[in-house]
Amino acid sequence: MYGNARVFGDAEVSEIGAIFWIGAIGSRNDTATFFRCRDGSIKVVCGCFFGNLDEFAKKVRKTHGDNDHAKVYMLAIDMAKIRISTEKEKTEE
Repeated sequence: MYGNARVFGDAEVSEIGAIFWIGAIGSRNDTATFFRCRDGSIKVVCGCFFGNLDEFAKKVRKTHGDNDHAKVYMLAIDMAKIRISTEKEKTEE
């Protein structure tokens, strides 16, 4: 990772299947970074937003309604769900 990438809180990037990001998204052409946490949940950071997928979808709908930005964000959420395995790693402590 590079640039403005942030990994914090309960995040742990341990394999390529644990993270997915997409750039030039939304009204600010921002980057959305999706990652698997130790508990198996998927979190997202996009601009000043940090939270889980349901919280992000709710924020997207509130901010963008059903416009093209919302549609792209919702597709990114679907892609993250497919791309990131939510199974806990076998090597956990």
